[in-house]
Amino acid sequence: MTAVTLFSDESKTMTENASILQRTKKLLKRFSAKSADSAKSDAIRQKISEQRKNVEQWKSGERYSEYYEREMDAVAEVYEEAFHNIDRTYQLEYLKAHGLKPELSLLDYGCGPLGAGIHFIRYLDHGCYVGADISKKFLELGQGWIEKYGLADKGARTFHIPAGDLSPLHGLKFDFVWAQSVITHMPGEDVNYLLSQIGGLMKPEGAFLATFLFPTGEEIAGGVQREGERTWIYGRDFLEQMAARHGLRVRILEDFHHPQEGRKADRKIAVMEVRHA
Repeated sequence: MTAVTLFSDESKTMTENASILQRTKKLLKRFSAKSADSAKSDAIRQKISEQRKNVEQWKSGERYSEYYEREMDAVAEVYEEAFHNIDRTYQLEYLKAHGLKPELSLLDYGCGPLGAGIHFIRYLDHGCYVGADISKKFLELGQGWIEKYGLADKGARTFHIPAGDLSPLHGLKFDFVWAQSVITHMPGEDVNYLLSQIGGLMKPEGAFLATFLFPTGEEIAGGVQREGERTWIYGRDFLEQMAARHGLRVRILEDFHHPQEGRKADRKIAVMEVRHA
C-alpha cells in the first residue's frame, strides 16, 4: 500500500494570476455560449470579473469550500439555466442499477439547482428526496425548477450546507447518498471533512456513491494530484486510508459513464462506494 499525505499545503496556496486568467477564459467560453442574448453575456462577464476578485481573496486560512461557495453563488446570479443544459437522467439510471428504488431515501449532495434532482424527485416516492448544496442561490433556483415541472407535491426538501457543514441535516438517515462531480472539485482536507460527517447520515446498510477522477495507470505519488485551479485526482490508497479514519470502507467502481466525459489516457471518471466498516 502506498503511503499517502492526507493534506497538502498546495491546496491552500494562493492561486497564481495565470491560473486565474485561464479559469476566467474557460468560464467565459462555457457560460457565454449558453446565453441567449448579449445583455446576459455582458452580465456573465461582469460576474466573472467579480469571481476573479473572489479567487484572489482566497487565503491560506480559508477553506477552499468557502471560496467555492462564493463562486457558485456568483454563477447562479447570472446563469439561471445552470446544470439544466443536458439530460441528466443518466445519474438516476446509474443509481437504479445500484439498487435505488422509489421507496428508498436519497441525499443528493451537491445538488446545485436540481439538474439531476428533478429526475430523482419525479422517480422517488413522496418525501424520499433531499438535496443539499453549499450555494444558497442555486437552491433557490432549484425550487423554481420544482415548480416549473409540477413537482411541488412530491415533498422534496433542500438544505443549505455552508462550506460543506452537514449539521443542518442532523437526525436524518439515508439509504443512498449521491455526489456527482463534487469530490472532483474538493481538496484533500475538504474530502476528509465530508467523510467525517457522511457516516452519520447513512443508514446501517446505506451507501455513499461519489464520482471522482481516478488514475488508470500507476498510483499517484502522495495519493492526490491537483490539476489546474479546481480539479483533484485521487488514488485508491488515499481514499481508502482517509475513509478508514472515520470508520468507513471504500470500493472503487469503474462502471460509470458520463455523456460528456473527456477521454484521457491517464484517468477516468469512477465512483467511490463508501459504506460503514
